Amino acid sequence: ILVHADAPIPKSASITFILVGTSLITLRYVEPRPISTYATRLLRQQEICSTGEEVLAGLIEAFVDRIADVLEKVALDLDHVSQSIFDKPTAGPGSGTTSTDLQSVLNSLGRNNDLVSTVRESLLSLTRLIRFYLPTLAAGDKTPTEVRNRLNSARGDISSLNEHASFESQKINFLLDATLGMINVEQNGIIKIFSVVAAVFLPPTLIASIYGMNFQFMPELSWLSGYPMSIGLMIVSAVRPVIYFRRKGWL
Repeated sequence: ILVHADAPIPKSASITFILVGTSLITLRYVEPRPISTYATRLLRQQEICSTGEEVLAGLIEAFVDRIADVLEKVALDLDHVSQSIFDKPTAGPGSGTTSTDLQSVLNSLGRNNDLVSTVRESLLSLTRLIRFYLPTLAAGDKTPTEVRNRLNSARGDISSLNEHASFESQKINFLLDATLGMINVEQNGIIKIFSVVAAVFLPPTLIASIYGMNFQFMPELSWLSGYPMSIGLMIVSAVRPVIYFRRKGWL
């Protein structure tokens, strides 16, 4: 069953239910919130159950309610993550989305994915428990019909929660793909800047390389305006690509 759902790393733990006569024994090494909550409720309202079967049905309902609350919290968290991804400008240099934001999004998606996986495992365990337990109740004439109805209702709720968990799992995968796409866009923007910088400095480097050659006959070396001319050529050759890239919308 799911335990520590609010912790940074959700976990699952095994719980054994032992039904002997009118008593219910739970064997566990953790203290899940549904058990403590239901026990507190029984202390205040002892008349709501008088047999172990009713206690077990109540505990199953408490676990189902807790899982429903966890899935609702996951849905709200995923909505917040979706807004942080899509309600901002396209990722890239100077945009609203930064690498730190995307890293936190990945961390949140990873935790929610672990949480949904543990929830689905818990729902499967509860389904198996009810499937095993119902025939036993049907064989006993003293078992109240209300308990069987409550278990059948809980099984229907579990089926609905399974569909909800499957939907949230698909949404997590979609948001993960979207986040990775944003990271690729940001990386492409950074690479584009380096490419533009390399293209801007390439013509001045070519001019400087030409006049850095040690040939004996180079007419420009004896010109009085040779140095200012070469500096001017390098500036012009660097500015013209920048103007061209801006007109193309690459900057």
